[in-house]
Amino acid sequence: DRDGEVSFLVSSENTGGSKVAENISSTFEFTYDNPKQIKVPAKKLDTLVGGKKFDLIVIDIEGSEYAALRGMTKLVAQTDRLMIEILPNHIENVGQVKAEDFFSVLGSKKLARPIDCPDLKKEYKQDEFLDLYAEVKDKYYFSGIDVLFE
Repeated sequence: DRDGEVSFLVSSENTGGSKVAENISSTFEFTYDNPKQIKVPAKKLDTLVGGKKFDLIVIDIEGSEYAALRGMTKLVAQTDRLMIEILPNHIENVGQVKAEDFFSVLGSKKLARPIDCPDLKKEYKQDEFLDLYAEVKDKYYFSGIDVLFE
């Protein structure tokens, strides 16, 4: 959501679990493998690739989805579909974001479809996004799910 530098934890056990470190407490679940902390350059996607149109954008960035979405509002508006990992543990404890705020940056996306979750409804309308989040939080708090937003 800004140009500059961010602190980043590089996981030694699970590279896919590396994440922005700026809001993370030193709880065991995020530091169990003694991740290396580094500084990485950051750039808003609207600055980096603004003006381009994509059919689909996939976002799975370990709790920093909200910050990324804030830095790509033009791209979100121009993109028909977003697939976002909804992982409540990371959204709340890494991103430090409330569900209401998280969904506020989705612009005009009016429909959410959970991917490969037969125990959830097939579709959630925009006014049901918080219901979707509550169900994911209840059933998939630590594992999360992928959701297609259109």
